[in-house]
Amino acid sequence: MATNTRPPGNDKYVATRRSFLRGAAIAGVTLAAMPAARGGADDAASQERADERTILAFWDAWNTKCEDLIMSFFTADATYHNIPVDPIVGMDAIRSTVQAFLQLFAKVNIETISTAAKNGVVHTERVDHFTLGPGKVVKLPVAGVLYLTRGKIRLWRDYFDLASFERQSGVSL
Repeated sequence: MATNTRPPGNDKYVATRRSFLRGAAIAGVTLAAMPAARGGADDAASQERADERTILAFWDAWNTKCEDLIMSFFTADATYHNIPVDPIVGMDAIRSTVQAFLQLFAKVNIETISTAAKNGVVHTERVDHFTLGPGKVVKLPVAGVLYLTRGKIRLWRDYFDLASFERQSGVSL
C-alpha cells in the first residue's frame, strides 16, 4: 500500500517542497559548472601534467626535425633565450634560429632527465644530442625553464655551458 507523505489539503507544503527541489537543482547545476570548486587541487595537478606532456611533445618535435611542428608550440609573441647569448624575440626570429639548428645538425635527440611543472611553468633537465655528421655528436647538458600560456610556449630559457657547446660543435653562438 502506497502512503502519501503530503498532508492532505496542505498547499503550503507543496510550495515549500517545490522551492526546495528547485533550489537544489539550481545548486547542482551551478556546482557542476564550477569544476575548480569541486576539484581544486586535482584540476591544478591535471593542468601540471598537461603542461609537462606539452613540453615532452615539444622535445619529440625536435627529434623529428619538423620545423612547422616545432614552431606550432610557440605563442605569436614568444621569446627564446639561450641564457649565455641574447634573447630571440618573436616567431620570425625564432623560426630563423630553428631553421639554422635544423640545417646544421643531421640529427637532434633530446633526452629528458626530469621535468617539474607548477602554475604554467615547466622545468626540465635534459641532455641535448646534436649529430653534426658521422661520429661527431655534441652532448650538451641543459636546464630549461618554459612558461606556457594556454598550452603554448611564451618564454623558453635554456641554461647551459656555452664553451662546451662551441668546443664540441665548432659553432659560435
